[in-house]
Amino acid sequence: MALRFIGVADGQGFRLGRQGRFHLRLSRAQLDGRTVEWEAAQLAGEPATGRLLPGQTLVARAAGVSVTGQRLVAQVEIDVDLPSYALQVPNETRLEGQGSFELVTPADPRNR
Repeated sequence: MALRFIGVADGQGFRLGRQGRFHLRLSRAQLDGRTVEWEAAQLAGEPATGRLLPGQTLVARAAGVSVTGQRLVAQVEIDVDLPSYALQVPNETRLEGQGSFELVTPADPRNR
């Protein structure tokens, strides 16, 4: 099983409003009740951090082998970067970021 996050890229993260960006990290992942780690498909063999970067696909692995399953449960951590001036507003200000998780399958031509 592999996942990616589709959103508006901004450097090393995803756009949050006009001034900021957010980063995503998947942790405490279990696939069909089995603990899994993440490996970036583009960086095979690198240590698994679970951080989802723009254009990156994370592959679920257990005991060093890619695994498949039906039910994925994971904690999604969202880290926000905003410049200090973005926090000094006279009234309520909405900051929005958008995106979606996408299940990646080997048959998907975008994976090549």
